[in-house]
Amino acid sequence: LDSTGGRVEEALKLAQLIEARGLDTYVAGHCASACTLVFLAGAERILHVDAQLGFHGISFPGVNPIELHGATRDVVEFMVRRGVERDFAERAFDSATLDLWYPSVAMLEAAGVVTSVAARSDFDADTDARD
Repeated sequence: LDSTGGRVEEALKLAQLIEARGLDTYVAGHCASACTLVFLAGAERILHVDAQLGFHGISFPGVNPIELHGATRDVVEFMVRRGVERDFAERAFDSATLDLWYPSVAMLEAAGVVTSVAARSDFDADTDARD
């Protein structure tokens, strides 16, 4: 995955597909905002050691605070169902914080966001085998 994000509702639909098929997710570079929800749907959630996951509160023009609160609650519950610690999930999508938060790889592992950390070479094709 490599995205700056998008719409939460669409990300959750994509997450349902990934989860239903038991697919793994991998981020080699940058995944932020709604992209993180797609990442969290993976059976195995693999992050390159130098990659970043960015989180922030939900916002959408024209949506009232009650609806935003409901969307935030849904996202937090989705994260908790996927094995993420509740405190982390609540901080990650705190509606008062629209600046991106980039937790360390160690913090992502400890909170249950990432299931493993990999070197890029773990996913590159073997270049010695090519002629």
